[in-house]
Parts: sequence; structure tokens; C-alpha cells
Amino acid sequence: MSTLPQPSQPDRPNLNALAILSLVSAFFLSLMAVITGHVALSQIRRTGERGREFALAGLIIGYIGLLSGFVVTVLTIVAIVFAAASGAFITHRNVFTTPGPDARGPGSTAVPAPTAAPYAPAAPDAPDTSSDITFAAGTTLRAGIVPHISDGLLGDKLWKLTTPKADGTWVYSSTDGRCTTTFHEGALAADLDITAGDDLATTDSYLAALTSSSASDVADYADDDYIALGQPDDSTIVDTRRLAGNDSSGRPHVAVARAFAALDQGVSINIACDTKSQAIDAYDHVLTATALLVN
Repeated sequence: MSTLPQPSQPDRPNLNALAILSLVSAFFLSLMAVITGHVALSQIRRTGERGREFALAGLIIGYIGLLSGFVVTVLTIVAIVFAAASGAFITHRNVFTTPGPDARGPGSTAVPAPTAAPYAPAAPDAPDTSSDITFAAGTTLRAGIVPHISDGLLGDKLWKLTTPKADGTWVYSSTDGRCTTTFHEGALAADLDITAGDDLATTDSYLAALTSSSASDVADYADDDYIALGQPDDSTIVDTRRLAGNDSSGRPHVAVARAFAALDQGVSINIACDTKSQAIDAYDHVLTATALLVN
């Protein structure tokens, strides 16, 4: 009995190599998976090769990977920008936080208590620069002393004098027009709460009036700071108090002040800028160039 010939089986189409590559690379290189997936689908439509489902899977996984990477990148950028813009502030009343003891700018931590002996000039007519003027030492200053702020911005290319000194007040503006610095020195206002023998309490009262803040706000948010005594780079210092927030026009500002109850005198520096970061930079620049003189 003769055997009938069996019908021939048609050749099975080849598996498209790029389709496999698209699926494999989707777990490592999303962009490659998308590119090879599209090319594989195009080839499969022309040649009839197998692997369409592999190419589609590679495309889907690849696009998910690209989208995830994009979202992560955007969130990272937003986080960096937000941190740069507000890292030195806290949201409550826009008051500066405390970055570190050597920050020499908004948020500097309290200055360690100086170890110098209580303030006492070497001779009756000698300049009062013999030791640090702590809040306690300020109460021992002899009558007739007048504290002055050195004009450290005079000749500074980044600043220009916009309001000459009058009645103890003068104003500089940054050359880019984004910041103003107001210096003041002179007798304490008659309505100020002056606490005899307590420069710290008197300074807080002075700072509250300067910034139009309440006594409780100053108590809660003001920080100890200092200004150099004699020359900007001198190691001797004068204790001050600092408060930061937004001024009456909504501009970020930093105010630093020192009142001398025994002398009925006070000095202050108030820096206001368009942005918080500019206020931080300006404060650092101004305080580095400024000193307090007592004579």
C-alpha cells in the first residue's frame, strides 16, 4: 500500500531581534526600549516577522520608565528650588531659622558668653574698646559715651548712599535696586520701655519698636547676635539682638539692634530686600563690613 504524501508545512516567520531587544532593554534603558520597540513594529509590519507582542511590551515598559524618570526629575528640581528659596526661613512669620554658630548672617546662633572682664576703659579718656560689650557689661559704661556705627558701605561698589545722614539715620541702596540698608544711631525714643540695668530687655523693646513687632514676637523669635567692636575684623564684639521677617510692605528684612540703657542710646541696622535669599546675602555683607564705635 502506497503512502500518501503529507502536505508541506509553511515556514514559520522569524522572531524579530529588535522586538526582543526592546523588551530586554526596557528594564535597564527605557529610551533604548522605546526606540527599538518602534523600529521593531515597523519592521514586523513590513516583513510579517513574529515578536509584535514583545515589541509592544518593551514600548509600554519603556514609556513607563521614561515617565517615572521625568516625574522624579521634576520633583527633585522643585525640592532643590524650594530648599534654596526657603531653607533659611521658617514659614511662621517668615522668621529665619538657625543654620549654625558661625553663620554670620540671619539665624546665627547665640554668641558664646565672652570671658573678658566686665567692661572698664583703661583710662577715663581712653576709647571704650578694651573688652567685649556684653549685655551685662553695657550697664557699666560711663556716662557721656556715645555709640556710633561705622559706615562700612562707604565706597562699596555694591551699594550707594541714597539718603545722607540726618538725625542719626542714613540709607544705602544696592546698585541693583533690590535691597536697602537703613542705619540708625542716637537717643532712645521717649516712649521706649527702658529697663534700668538691663540692656537685653531694653534692646528687645528697641527691636520691637524698630520692626513694629509685639514684645511676645521678639521674645519668641529674636536671636542673639553680635557686631564687631572698633573695626569690622576685630575679635572684640558687642552683643546685639536680631529679628527677621517681612516689613510693612511685605519685603523680607533683617533687623539687628543694641540699646544701652545706662546711656539712653541705641544703634540699629535694618536690611530689606526683594527676596529672602537676597536679604541673607545682604545681611552677611553689611555685618561683615560694619563695626560699632564707642567714644
